[in-house]
Amino acid sequence: MTSLVTTFRPDAKEIKEKYSLVELTNKFGFSFEEGYNNKCPFCGRSKLSVNHSYFYCFRTSCEGNKGGDIFNLLQKTNIADSFNSAYNLVLNELGYKVEKGHQIKKIKSRSSILEEVFKIYNQYTNTQTWDYLLDRGFRRVLEEIPIGFSPRNNLLQSFGLSEEDLDKAGLLSRSRKELFYNHIVFPIYDSFGHLSHLQGRNLDESSNLRWVNTRAEDYLSITNYLFNRNNISNSIDKVYLSEGLSDGFTLIELLGKEKVVSCIGTSPDLSKDKELFSSTGELLAIFDNDCYIDEYSYSIPKSWSNALKPLLNLKLNFPELDIYCISPPNKPYITDINDWYLRENLTLESFIEYTERNKTFIFDFVLSNFPVLQFHDYLVSYICEWEDNTLERKLNESLEQQFNSYTDYIKCLRKDK
Repeated sequence: MTSLVTTFRPDAKEIKEKYSLVELTNKFGFSFEEGYNNKCPFCGRSKLSVNHSYFYCFRTSCEGNKGGDIFNLLQKTNIADSFNSAYNLVLNELGYKVEKGHQIKKIKSRSSILEEVFKIYNQYTNTQTWDYLLDRGFRRVLEEIPIGFSPRNNLLQSFGLSEEDLDKAGLLSRSRKELFYNHIVFPIYDSFGHLSHLQGRNLDESSNLRWVNTRAEDYLSITNYLFNRNNISNSIDKVYLSEGLSDGFTLIELLGKEKVVSCIGTSPDLSKDKELFSSTGELLAIFDNDCYIDEYSYSIPKSWSNALKPLLNLKLNFPELDIYCISPPNKPYITDINDWYLRENLTLESFIEYTERNKTFIFDFVLSNFPVLQFHDYLVSYICEWEDNTLERKLNESLEQQFNSYTDYIKCLRKDK
């Protein structure tokens, strides 16, 4: 195992200059953004101001009203019991291990291990990898997206990576085997451009588990990241959002990598990425159109049931962002954008024409496709926060259509709770 020892000890001032408070607090499970409307960890109100180095709560009776830096925050939230403890915790998260006598030993961070691992996987891409993607129509993906492949079980350890390294990066299964044997591997980056996860597609079609993700600590869950985020600029007119990597590949084939991001699953925390969504004009969300029948006999779009909650939260946090919902054509042989692309030879021109004609504003999509109670709280929150009279009128109309009386509405509301 390789370790680098250095006498260099970055002091607190240097740490605060080099790393933003948002980036540092993210390592400890907080989800702050630079600005004035962060949820305060002390009083619970959305009154916390965060800049590059300091936080401050505008509520005068709050503990956070005194303000502070990363070291103060860790002490005030009882993550650390002293400045020295907070300082050493930050050093450790930045990849420095504190030894006796204040000597610093540089250790591998999760991101650096994943970078090293992906370089290994990238060496083993082969015709089997290319053929798999080409057979699914993903020619442009091969040119624009980095991919890797794991040809054998103990590949990484044969390159000198220890079990400790692999465990830290979430690359070992419960049986202590490497995760990605016989998988095509794709990198997932966070909003700071750090490699945070890997996702692999099993080439064994008989396997019950087609997709595998690196294991994660709670606050690093892969569902909170967007695939291809690293290729999107922070100031863009229009972004397309899909449900998973395969759907993202299809959109990349049609639109290129500069306009496409994909959820890892259908319940991401989209509002964490302030840099992207505060500067984007329009978000077009494209999810599967498969449905199920709920207890009220509604035909409910399955994927949208989960996806709409983070999308509505996103709209609540970024009211200037226009969010539109699009489902693929309602045909028996089409459930997602991949089916649509492969079975109808979808072209860029026909895709753009269809999406512009069929996109539905998020509030209208909710009210026309779901029982009003399913997302009632989100709609009311938006109305109260932004005084949206148009949405209030539409919500009232939907309530009148779905309930015979106010009493029936209250009964259903209590049942739903």
